[in-house]
Amino acid sequence: MFLLLLVLIPLIGIFILSAALTYNITARNTKLLKITALAVTIADLIISLIIYILFDCSSKQFQFVQEHYQISYFDFYLGVDGLSIYFVLLTTIIIPISIIYKRKYNNFFDNNFIIRNIFINSLFSVRYIIILYFF
Repeated sequence: MFLLLLVLIPLIGIFILSAALTYNITARNTKLLKITALAVTIADLIISLIIYILFDCSSKQFQFVQEHYQISYFDFYLGVDGLSIYFVLLTTIIIPISIIYKRKYNNFFDNNFIIRNIFINSLFSVRYIIILYFF
């Protein structure tokens, strides 16, 4: 459940920010967009910290595994192992810091969420693909 939330919360944030960008962009709207982006990334950071606290480092298996079979002819499999948990934490810590640091708005929030979502999804899938196909 936590990993699915970790993937879906930024997607919801992307849709909120994309819907807000279709309207007039003023100084007030820019501040609201920044606050929205920061709130979404902090929620994601809290979820990743919960995952890290509940993670059992003594186990060599994937943890927080979620399997959903045949979703549009694809199998959906999420899990975190001992190496990727640190990359998940690193990604979710860096993104709120970059949003706080950024002062001017220039489509930064959408790009930031998209890049973060690509990082998280690649961490969940690349390790599995490398282990499955190469070893």
